[in-house]
Amino acid sequence: MSAKGDIFQPMDSVLHGFTPAAGGWRQKWRSRREPVDASEILDSPLPKGKEHDEILQLVQRLFLAPAPAGTKKVMFCGIDKNHSSRVCANAGRILAKQTGATVCLVDANVQNGQLSKQFDLEEKYAIYGKRGPWREQCAFVGKNLFVGGTGLLGGAEGRLASANEIKDRVLVLARSFDYLLFDAPGANTSSDAALLGQVVGSAVLVFEAQSTRKTVARRAKETLEMVNVRILGTVLNNY
Repeated sequence: MSAKGDIFQPMDSVLHGFTPAAGGWRQKWRSRREPVDASEILDSPLPKGKEHDEILQLVQRLFLAPAPAGTKKVMFCGIDKNHSSRVCANAGRILAKQTGATVCLVDANVQNGQLSKQFDLEEKYAIYGKRGPWREQCAFVGKNLFVGGTGLLGGAEGRLASANEIKDRVLVLARSFDYLLFDAPGANTSSDAALLGQVVGSAVLVFEAQSTRKTVARRAKETLEMVNVRILGTVLNNY
């Protein structure tokens, strides 16, 4: 680990010095986790306190802004690790509650399946993992909220399906749900994030406040933008 100055520590320094691309970094959000028990899992009530307020602000600016700013499909991904599952899940919960619209969270981290584990899909929902219409592979987990496991976009050898296959499946899902939120692996650790980003078209990067370095964050941003993924903003997690 290099000097302290290379670490995202002061909140106002996140992405400081990045050159905005066309369309730019729309917004930075900060997600502060409230103290929780070590046994806490994501399959729980809505976040509370400041965490709820921050995620609500993210949801409003991402999904509920007037057209053309609002979006219907977003990929959430970390940088070097999967730090995005909690943010993705809680954004979906709040979006479903705020709008009354149908929201589907899609686990696109096929090698790790963190989102699926946090919702206990394998144990609680027998339909998970069964082959059938793409819509029917999504488990109902709460009012207006559904979760699709890793099999939804998975292909052979523990990787995502091809770009064309993913596109076809996402089109089917988009006809079935009002909003789609994808939880992807770290942008710097797997080419799956770039592959999915090309299909989804937009992404939110999730940084860890005490560990994400500016250089690796910049590399993730450039990797996604090279394949025409629009970066909508960033979430500074656990600050």
